Amino acid sequence: MAIKLTNLRDFVATVEEGSIRAAARRLRLNQSALTKSIQHLERTLEVELFHRLPRGLELTVYGKAYYSRAKAVTMDLQRGAEDIRHLKGLGGGQVAIGVSATASLLFLPAAVEQFQARFPDTKLRIVGGSLVVMYPELRDGRLDFGIGPRPAQPLDGDFTLQPLFCQPHVVVCRPGHPLARCTRLEDLIDASWLVGGATDLDLAAPVESFQSANLPAPAKTIRCEYPPAFLSLLMTGDHLMMLPKVWVDSMLGRHHLIAVPVRDRLQHTDICVMRRRGLDPTPAASHLLTIFERLIASLLPPSTRP
Repeated sequence: MAIKLTNLRDFVATVEEGSIRAAARRLRLNQSALTKSIQHLERTLEVELFHRLPRGLELTVYGKAYYSRAKAVTMDLQRGAEDIRHLKGLGGGQVAIGVSATASLLFLPAAVEQFQARFPDTKLRIVGGSLVVMYPELRDGRLDFGIGPRPAQPLDGDFTLQPLFCQPHVVVCRPGHPLARCTRLEDLIDASWLVGGATDLDLAAPVESFQSANLPAPAKTIRCEYPPAFLSLLMTGDHLMMLPKVWVDSMLGRHHLIAVPVRDRLQHTDICVMRRRGLDPTPAASHLLTIFERLIASLLPPSTRP
């Protein structure tokens, strides 16, 4: 028996809706037809994809493994349809990207403005976070690409990673902080430090900076992974944090954050673009990435680019 594209569509919808009834409503099918489609897929694969429980459906280990591939196929087909629409000059479709906070502060407003001028009828979806957080959506094709700090761990073979630029770190605090004029890390050891913690590199950056200066790491730390939370703490309390310099220069932090004039060498953040290997971008997604690359070339000094 051959697997039909409708089987994949029905399986993906059932996973995402959590029940046959909800999936049938979404697909405008009767429940009997949808059940037969799922059973056909299971017979073809010779495995059970769902546990049938009193409270509903739950993916088996086979179902979990198969879902990401099935979702990727359906997303690729959707991209193919969007390619045809753009070639016919019809526009429409969607571009979905992941962008870290640093990249958002630097380029996102200008990139969105330029993109909408070129593709006014294309929907744009933007999610935030680290590249590690974006993995699942990049893998199954829900995101066209992600821009963020280089992951600490090596990638598996499903992804490609292209360096874009690096951002130097500075020690950040509020204006009027008692330690705002310090010039040595040694004077900041006993302060209260905020650590981003969204990635392993966020956790390592302060430690490595102190180690490079032959100093012990600060003992008083607060792990805070949510940007609005650590900004609130920085702006209202006597805390310090190592962040890319753009946080101080941006409109968000310009009047609320300052850089402590530390002379010790600090770490930097490498920003990369991650894509799923073998996934050809739609014309709209490719154009948006080109916009980011042009903005990087025009706004950042050559020393920060690969």
